[in-house]
Amino acid sequence: MLTSYRWSPAIISKKLEGIYEYKIVSAECIYQYIYRQKKEKGVDYTHYLRVGRKNRQKRTCIRKRRGIIKDRVFIDERPKEVEARQRIGDWEIDLIEGKNKKSYLLVMVERMSRYVILQKLHSKNALHCSNAIIRSLQPFVSIGWVKTLTFDNGKEFALHTRIQNVLQVPTYFTHPYSAWEKGTCENTNGRLRMFLPKKSDFTLLKPPQIYYIQECINNRPMKVLDYLSPNQFLLKKLSTKILPKLSNLPPVEG
Repeated sequence: MLTSYRWSPAIISKKLEGIYEYKIVSAECIYQYIYRQKKEKGVDYTHYLRVGRKNRQKRTCIRKRRGIIKDRVFIDERPKEVEARQRIGDWEIDLIEGKNKKSYLLVMVERMSRYVILQKLHSKNALHCSNAIIRSLQPFVSIGWVKTLTFDNGKEFALHTRIQNVLQVPTYFTHPYSAWEKGTCENTNGRLRMFLPKKSDFTLLKPPQIYYIQECINNRPMKVLDYLSPNQFLLKKLSTKILPKLSNLPPVEG
């Protein structure tokens, strides 16, 4: 039938499953059969494939293996109370790029309070990034405000075990291509765009300007916090003697 012309093995597998109400053959089996026939019997069915590639491309190439972050633990294993925002101290961390990828902004957000820490970096080197995270969060560790860290799969977070060992907190990762799994940070990045539109040149930003943006966000009332700001939320939840000391800490530029 013309309607089934060049259907992919995945489509064929799914259609057969719909007809017989159970899986007849997987897409992978179809691919293996096609390329085995060519290799063993000289019968070439590859021209029926949508791409028509003569040889099977390896599913995991060397370049992809090199990019996998070692010893990462996925978000599925993160404690349930993190997802429920039942405590203060669970942080999501991201790195956004400035114009021409010449500078970067490290974004650290506490999930329950939406409290934000911003740090400018001149490189996305994993060591520079881990140093900035450790320096920024260390003051919060002593008062129990750092319990977990969640990253995406950027190579800048490859030294997560170093961060974990220094701060003595577990680290977790979203699944590849699933940035929505750290939605608090993604939402914060959207608010940052009010001050720093896309393609902004971060090289022009001075530490006081970054600190100003950070404090604008932390003092902005939020509906999700019953119209308290992140600063007000933390002041209400915790000792009023702690936060002012932390707020006066100078920003650390990487």
